[in-house]
Amino acid sequence: MTLPFLRRQSRIVTLAIDDGPSPVTATLIEKLHRAGHRAVLFVLGENIEKYGEQVLVDAVRRGFALGNHSFSHPFFSKIDLELARTEIARTEVLIESIYKQARVKRHGQWFRFPYLDTGEENFVPLQALLKQFGFAQPEIVGRRVKEWDIGRVDWPTTINTRDWALPPQDEMRETLRQTRPGDVIEFHDKVETAEGYCDLLIEELAALSLTAAVPGARVGLFR
Repeated sequence: MTLPFLRRQSRIVTLAIDDGPSPVTATLIEKLHRAGHRAVLFVLGENIEKYGEQVLVDAVRRGFALGNHSFSHPFFSKIDLELARTEIARTEVLIESIYKQARVKRHGQWFRFPYLDTGEENFVPLQALLKQFGFAQPEIVGRRVKEWDIGRVDWPTTINTRDWALPPQDEMRETLRQTRPGDVIEFHDKVETAEGYCDLLIEELAALSLTAAVPGARVGLFR
């Protein structure tokens, strides 16, 4: 007989929510929290400056985590390494400030490239740059990545919802139904995506008996 605690540990996915914060971040956090899920919010520095740090301070205190998604969401294949360093560093300063205000220890330094653009010919130098900052993939992220993504420092996507393209809900459901334990689900913190698909996302995770959790956080019988 498998204990409920062990079953729950084996039914974990990672929800990577890009591009926040936004006007709907608080609502998005509340819905996920109420459903027993936690996500990694890959934030943009310019949006933190626009919408403020408090919503992210509150999210961190509620068990969510923050990752770096750059400052202004550029194509990293179209900028030089010094600008890439600046994009990353500016957002790191803001993230560290948020964790300090929340008085919560950061689970790890995590990064996702905007547009999943890993830099093309600058891929190797950018990976080295991320290592200099201390970024790494937590072990759980490597469970479902493609072979060619193994060893990357940045976070890949294994379930691409393409929510940003505003697909029909039936199409979104079909995509989410491919999710398996260990997947990294890409979602976005935007008004149209959060309002259009958050409830659907929660429904499909429940149907698959999957829980979204922050890597390194304890997942037990109670949340």
